[in-house]
Amino acid sequence: EAPPSVSLIREALRDQEESPMIPQVEQAINSLKAKDKSLTVLDLRCCNVGDRSAAAIGEHLCDAEQIESLILEDNDIGVVGATGLSTNFGSLKALKVVNLDNNRLELGGISAIASGLKAVNSLVELSIANNLLGPRAGEAVADLLIAVPSLEAVNMRENFLGADGIELFVGLLLKHPVASEAGLVLDFSSNDLRLAGAKALVPLLRGGIAIQSLELAENKIHDFGAKALAAVLPDCAMLRHLGLSINQISDAGAVALGEVLA
Repeated sequence: EAPPSVSLIREALRDQEESPMIPQVEQAINSLKAKDKSLTVLDLRCCNVGDRSAAAIGEHLCDAEQIESLILEDNDIGVVGATGLSTNFGSLKALKVVNLDNNRLELGGISAIASGLKAVNSLVELSIANNLLGPRAGEAVADLLIAVPSLEAVNMRENFLGADGIELFVGLLLKHPVASEAGLVLDFSSNDLRLAGAKALVPLLRGGIAIQSLELAENKIHDFGAKALAAVLPDCAMLRHLGLSINQISDAGAVALGEVLA
């Protein structure tokens, strides 16, 4: 799904009812306008930013190459806001952390964000939990991991990925393996992966891609899924954490995992 064009963004923003900007957001935008080089962490979590202010922030990121962290979780940012926000990501030469948890990005929003972040070679961590992304977001995020070798940690918790999203993610990474010295940190918890999703991860774990942490909590994975993952664990030399809490794993699945780890 292609993100909206700049002209469509402006048209959509004109159609939105303009609400007063809260002081923290106004102050941040004024600092960006003033090219304040002391602003290294832009933290506006839970500030009711919305699409209009997100686009305004994006417009003024062109002279903010010093920013290292961009934290905009819980802000009701949708596709239009995400597209406007990402317009000048290429100027953020020091950016390491992006947190957009708990917005409403959907596929169009994450496609725009991922496209913009491909120009950020310093990026280390991306958190986009609970954004209604859907299965095809798996491919968009995998494509970003391939394009930005420095990116090591991705949180996609609670995004309706399902097994299809994991298959898209894994399929693209296996075609274009990423080389992470420290190992990737991946969070796919609460994505309704079930048995099919667990099995879809097996080729990734076996495929020579270094993974340090894989979080799969709350995914309705039962014993067969646990056994499929257990069978490949001996091939995962760098794996330090496999999260399987709040699943449907009985003693049989736990024993299979325990035997490998013993």
